Amino acid sequence: MNGAKDAGYRLRLAQGFLHEVRQDIPLARWRSAVDNAHMAIENAAKAVLALIGPVSRSHHPHHQIRQGLAMNVFPSHRRADIERLAQLAEGMGADVHIRTDYGDELGELTPW
Repeated sequence: MNGAKDAGYRLRLAQGFLHEVRQDIPLARWRSAVDNAHMAIENAAKAVLALIGPVSRSHHPHHQIRQGLAMNVFPSHRRADIERLAQLAEGMGADVHIRTDYGDELGELTPW
């Protein structure tokens, strides 16, 4: 995929997952809401990254975003938004993905 095409695809994914979050909340489907929020944030971050180069296959896109911020590759008028996205992505790494899908195996806690 090229950058703009990949960014558009990732943005559509983020929007779809955000739509599901909005459906989950009134139904008190908290596990699903967190899982979908994680995917919305991750794909939004990857959409931004696709505009500046290849996107890694990782649940930690905040690392690449932070590198881009340090190198000033993003438009200055979007810097605050991108910093916020990096913060959100940092809080939603692979550990959240694992807990929302599998629970805590050591503590024998299911994700529900």
